[in-house]
Amino acid sequence: MKVGILTFHCACNYGAVLQCYALKTYIASLGHDVSVIDYRPKAITDGYKWLDIRRFWGRTPSRFIEKTRAELKVITSRRARYTRFAEFVSSHLNLSPRVFAADPSTLQDYDLIIVGSDQVWNTTITKGYDPLYWGEFTHSKGQLVSYAASMEDGAVDEKEVSARLKDFNKVSVRELSLAERLTPLVDSGEVTAVVDPTLLLGRDGWDRLQGREIEGDYLLFYQVRRSEKAYRAAQQLAKKKGLRFVCLSAKPELENSPELAAASVEDFVTAFRNASYIVTTSFHGTAFSLIYEKDFICYEVEDGKGSRQRDLLSALGLDDRITSAPEGLRPISWEDVRERMSVLTSKSKLFINDCL
Repeated sequence: MKVGILTFHCACNYGAVLQCYALKTYIASLGHDVSVIDYRPKAITDGYKWLDIRRFWGRTPSRFIEKTRAELKVITSRRARYTRFAEFVSSHLNLSPRVFAADPSTLQDYDLIIVGSDQVWNTTITKGYDPLYWGEFTHSKGQLVSYAASMEDGAVDEKEVSARLKDFNKVSVRELSLAERLTPLVDSGEVTAVVDPTLLLGRDGWDRLQGREIEGDYLLFYQVRRSEKAYRAAQQLAKKKGLRFVCLSAKPELENSPELAAASVEDFVTAFRNASYIVTTSFHGTAFSLIYEKDFICYEVEDGKGSRQRDLLSALGLDDRITSAPEGLRPISWEDVRERMSVLTSKSKLFINDCL
C-alpha cells in the first residue's frame, strides 16, 4: 500500500521531526511504501528560519542592541542546528516531491493518507484552517485518516470542525480529552486516543540513530520552554549525584551545553540513550526517558502545558515522577512499566493496522 503522511515535518523541532520519523518508520516496517508528503506551509516555515530579522528588531535603540548581541551569540549554533535538521529530514523521511496547497493533485496517488501526529489542527499555529491538514483535497483513490492529531485547548467551532471531519474515514487524536470533545462531532461517533508515534518504535528502533556521544557520566536536562526553577534544580541534583550537568534546550537561544548547542536529531536520541539520569519538563523528554528506561523526573512546571506527560505517566503508574522534589522516590519497576506500555501501544498499533 502506498501511504503518505501529512504533518509538521519541516519544523526545526525535535518532537515534530521525531514523531514524524517514528510514524514513517513503524508503518514502513509493516511492509508498506511510506513517504512523508513534503508540504511546507508558510505558517510553519516562517517560525524556523535560521536568519530572521525579527530576532534583531527592537522598538528602541537599546532594545535593538540588546537583541542583536543576544542573537549574535547563538547564530552560528542556530545555523548549524538548522542545517543538521534539514539533512536529517532529507535523508531519513523519504520525502515526496513538493506539494502546495494551490495544487495538491499528486495526493490522489496515495492509497492512504495519514494526517498527524502533532498539532496539525491547531488553527493558531497554522493561522486558520489549513486545507491540506483538514483533508480538503481529492483522495478518491484511497482513505483519509488522522493519527494522534491535536488542536488547541478550549472551545472549538463545533459546526466548522464537524463539517471538516466528514471526509475522514477514521479519526484518532493524541489526547483523551480531545477524543471526548470530538466524538460527538464525527458521523461514526468514534474518535480514538492513541499514543505519540515515538512510543511505537521501542528502544531497538531508536538505536538505529547514532549521534555524537558525550563523554563521562552525566545528568541530562532537557527543556522546551525556559524554566529557571527546573534548570537550577537539575544543576543541584547533578551535583548531589556526582554527575556532570548537561543541558539541551529545544531552542538555540535558551541554555545549551556547548556539545549540544547545535545538536542534531541523532544527537538528541544519543544524549538520552547515554544519560545516567534525566530531568525534563517536556513530553518528548519524558517519552525518551521511558524508551531508554532511565531514572528520571519530569519537573513540575505550573504553566498549564504538562497534561500530556501527566496523562502518560499516570497510565504507566509513574505519577510520582512528576515532581519538583526528587528526594525519596520509589525505584521504578521497569517490568511493570513495560507491561503497561505494551497495552497502550497495542491499542494504537491496532488502530493503524485497521487503517492499512
